[in-house]
Amino acid sequence: MIRLLPLVILAALAAGASAQINHPHSEVGIYTVPDPVGCETAQITVAPFTLFDAYVVLTDPYNEQRDRPVTTVGGFEFSLQVPSSVFVLTANYPPGCVGFPPPPPDFITGCDAPVIAGAAVLMTFVFMPTTTETVFFHLGPLQTMAPSFPGQMAFADDDGSLHIMHPVSGSADVPVFAVNWDGEMSFCETIPSRDASFGAVKALYR
Repeated sequence: MIRLLPLVILAALAAGASAQINHPHSEVGIYTVPDPVGCETAQITVAPFTLFDAYVVLTDPYNEQRDRPVTTVGGFEFSLQVPSSVFVLTANYPPGCVGFPPPPPDFITGCDAPVIAGAAVLMTFVFMPTTTETVFFHLGPLQTMAPSFPGQMAFADDDGSLHIMHPVSGSADVPVFAVNWDGEMSFCETIPSRDASFGAVKALYR
């Protein structure tokens, strides 16, 4: 069953959620593949006006109240800051998710998104840069509406409990994805290699 989590419900749940998820649990990033291994795919080099796919992936979602891993993501909320020199051509929620009205850069949904090998694809984007210059993407709390946790992103377990979702970079002020950058993402050392079996999720999002 799809669990719809409009902001009013998310906020009510947040009031009863006192524990904050600690790293390395419940980190979210942007990658060029739906099954990232390490952080090499958190950046890409492309020519101007070249389309590429990118995936918002939540890794190791954890239910602190019940002290157990999350097996199905029941909803989420975040904002995506995309440079003005990059067009967002499509933004798709995975099967089983229903998006709510807030305009970009905010994304809110209720869903039944499976966690496979410790990770869940939350959204799939198609981007097109219009420049050869380096640009960075950021994930952070809602901008057009009040976030469920002040200054934080959030996701829900399928039991209705709400939890903080951390940017893999460690802060909303630090980018999670880069285009046309010859450096290395600052958080590379913090991302463990994931089980290759997560590749099975690819078929769900192509």
